[in-house]
Amino acid sequence: MFEIYVNQDGTGQFNTAGTINAFTPIHDQWVEYKFTLNFITSEGIFSYNGTPLVNFAINSNAGNMLPGINQVNAINFFGGCLPQGNCTSLAYYDDVQVTFVPAPPHDARLINPEPASEYFTVPNGLEQPLNFAASVWNIGGQDITDVSVTFNVRDGSGNIIHTETSDPIAAIGSTEQASFVGNGTYTFTGTDNYSIEYIANIAEVDNDLTDNTQSVTTPFALDPAIYARDNGIFDNGVGYNGGTGKLGVTYEFIDAATVESIILAFSGGAANDTINGFIYSVDVAGIPDTVVATTEPFITTGAGGGIGAETFATLAFTDGIEIPAGNYVFMVGQTSITSIGVATSQTIYTPGTTWASADDIVWDNLENFGLPFPMAIRPLLSLVGVDTDESAANYVDQLTISPNPTQDLVTIDLQLLETHDLTLQLFDGSGQLIKTLVDKNTLGDQYQLNLNAYPSGIYFVKIRIGEQQLTRKVILMK
Repeated sequence: MFEIYVNQDGTGQFNTAGTINAFTPIHDQWVEYKFTLNFITSEGIFSYNGTPLVNFAINSNAGNMLPGINQVNAINFFGGCLPQGNCTSLAYYDDVQVTFVPAPPHDARLINPEPASEYFTVPNGLEQPLNFAASVWNIGGQDITDVSVTFNVRDGSGNIIHTETSDPIAAIGSTEQASFVGNGTYTFTGTDNYSIEYIANIAEVDNDLTDNTQSVTTPFALDPAIYARDNGIFDNGVGYNGGTGKLGVTYEFIDAATVESIILAFSGGAANDTINGFIYSVDVAGIPDTVVATTEPFITTGAGGGIGAETFATLAFTDGIEIPAGNYVFMVGQTSITSIGVATSQTIYTPGTTWASADDIVWDNLENFGLPFPMAIRPLLSLVGVDTDESAANYVDQLTISPNPTQDLVTIDLQLLETHDLTLQLFDGSGQLIKTLVDKNTLGDQYQLNLNAYPSGIYFVKIRIGEQQLTRKVILMK
């Protein structure tokens, strides 16, 4: 049903299947009421005097005397509506015939391109192959054959650096859809503002090539330590208003790792709020079930900086937490009068990877609350892969860092058993590189760090010897 009302006060409404929409009628001149109906895609557009006002779905396969593929029952125009709702029918057009324009014979439309990566930032050693997936919708009037999707990866300069094509499907019938996936072998090799191009291919001459291609911007960063589903651009926050609650994000570890802390961005809360960090293992359904480790309590010194100016907090474990390969939920728990407002971003979201609970018993995904957004809860790692403390022992004769904790100066005494390529770097608690002390072929030496210019907190000395890597924590207490 589609009805139009013009009220005595000069306002107007139109009703599409029970949904009321307002518009401003034009008086004392001829105006055009236009319906554009596409019975292949079941899409309709109502335009008033040349301006599209609403898009709506149409039923193109109705029966039992309802509108069918080439018929609309009626269009009714009402005017002079009184406050109590009585209206006068100004015009009633019954059994309106629709001129049926056949669909083009062959027309494929690329739809539903899925994000190729679940993560914006991935630690070195945990990179995973991209998941290429999209669907093709046949909006033509005849079958399309030998249908496939090509996936092109472009770097930040627009150059194609990888291409692959899905296995073909022999035929897709008119109005039908089919899904396609890539081979799942390509992995991003570095940090860049990538984009993924999805192209629908058919054997026939496609009537309209403009809807065969879609491109999805996919920024990606390789980081020495940070894992993140959020993109660092925040436009909202979530939390519990008054009392306690937990919020978490699932991360997949394809290899063993050592976790040093959880990085949190938050916008709300108040001074002296307590925030705790947790690592949860998951059950076979991916639901948080057991606490693996708990951070030291973090006491806020003030409220977060607000949306767009969030405060970052490092929730540190007393010692590095070694976890085997698997899925884990990194959680933050608040005890506060007002919501701490865990920062969220809207780009790239995987259903079933965000969690909330007020009682540690019932867990819900954020999308169940109408919040399908990734949260800024990020694991900070010091180690990925083999136990490098043991493997590096094959190269290290002596390694001491003192004093630790320190108030300013730190001496790193690193002596190798033989000459190797050595890189020695300092990172802050959020995983940002502060300084490279050495990057050369050497037997080692004594290296001094002056941390006087930096705030109190946890820092990491990352040492790479040939292909082996190890990390040591440095605590700065002023």
